[in-house]
Amino acid sequence: RSLLFAREQMDGAGQTGPRFFAGGFVYCGSSNICKNSTLPIRAIVSLKQGPDNVIRRMPAGEAMKQIFLQLSGDMYELTDTDRRLAFAADLAATVPVYEYTCTKEDAAAFFLYDYLGANYGKT
Repeated sequence: RSLLFAREQMDGAGQTGPRFFAGGFVYCGSSNICKNSTLPIRAIVSLKQGPDNVIRRMPAGEAMKQIFLQLSGDMYELTDTDRRLAFAADLAATVPVYEYTCTKEDAAAFFLYDYLGANYGKT
């Protein structure tokens, strides 16, 4: 059992009823292994490099902004922008969003793995 980490933009994110899902190809680090799957989003973590390993839950407004910035789309098409804003607001209100400032050490990855596993379970 392990936690699944998706990287980069949230283009594969979607909503079915009240639940949010991430879908598509999820690349697993440098192993070049990928698998096409759809899984529920239980938490979102924004990574930053820093001198210590510190995780904090973002307030709703900050979380919505972080999510919105990761959604691609036509910035000049008002209806698309409105749709993305609504999606970001719904996702931020439903799924916890964290900022994780961490070192480059292996211990940082284990810390996050343990934190998410303890709070959201391992899949």
